Amino acid sequence: MKIAVIVPVYNGGELLNTCLKSIARSSRRPDQVIVVDDSSTDGSESVANEHGIDCIVLQNGPYGPARARNRGAAEAEDADILVFVDADVAIQESTIERIEQHFMQNPYIDALFGSYDRHPQAGNIASLYKNLEHHHVHQTSGREASTFWAGCGAVRNAVFRSVGGFDETYGQPSIEDIELGSRMKNQGYRIVLCPDLQVKHLKYLTLGELIRTDIFCRAIPWSRLLIRQGRLPNELNLSTKRRLAAVAAVALAISSLMLWWDPAKAGVVALIAGAAFVGLNAGLLNIFRRRGGFKLCLAAGTLHLFYNLYSVAAFAWAICEEPARSWKSKRFQRKVLRRV
Repeated sequence: MKIAVIVPVYNGGELLNTCLKSIARSSRRPDQVIVVDDSSTDGSESVANEHGIDCIVLQNGPYGPARARNRGAAEAEDADILVFVDADVAIQESTIERIEQHFMQNPYIDALFGSYDRHPQAGNIASLYKNLEHHHVHQTSGREASTFWAGCGAVRNAVFRSVGGFDETYGQPSIEDIELGSRMKNQGYRIVLCPDLQVKHLKYLTLGELIRTDIFCRAIPWSRLLIRQGRLPNELNLSTKRRLAAVAAVALAISSLMLWWDPAKAGVVALIAGAAFVGLNAGLLNIFRRRGGFKLCLAAGTLHLFYNLYSVAAFAWAICEEPARSWKSKRFQRKVLRRV
């Protein structure tokens, strides 16, 4: 089985260096490593060359990771498996070996992906929150998936080509991997989440960057995709438990705003909604507590509350902005709203 690792990069700097070092330490060395530089201005091409990798450079960009990954895949036409690794990720020594084992032992699998581990390189609250939340969701969800994650994900080359690769209309890091997974699932291919594939996230996230990325690069375009599809899969961030947590977050926010009008009734609702939110997120909050004590639990828990609120707001925004012609019927609208 021939395996090609594809790393898209835009101004990767030292993070790319760490990423490539981790790939070089793999117990099962990939047959091909392809770095695609999306018009970096920081010398990322030189970093790849220092590792003995001939870097593909896209001129006059950046065009986004979707095009970079597609360009890399085009250079790996002889590979059986395409492994996508982000430039701000460090894989484990056994990652490539485990990917190969999954595909060889399970010929029915067409694509798979893993998760971040519990130990991101950056230790600030925003970075810890996002990485630990991602880890918890991916580690506690079912194996069957209708999405894909390109931070560390692999797909059979023939399947990737049959669905047309990543959608290059996503001109910046967004939901291009989720959209690819949706197309693969719709065409009958099987995608699995593999909890044993855990990688380290290297990127330092500021609070502003976290919120901006979550809303405009993830929540809103993902909501648009879900509305166009007319279905909400019961998995990962969209599981029933996490939808109920979002409802509890909204109820808590509304009841808190109503305290000035009717403190008694609003207080009771806020208390119940708050307890429900904590209970539904007990596993995640416990991870925060074990990692950074009460301080991180409170700060990251508050961020998670706001994450639920702006995710719901993004979905509502997407519903309101969707052109009327794209709605199939009033019945379709009611169906979508019932699944929120």
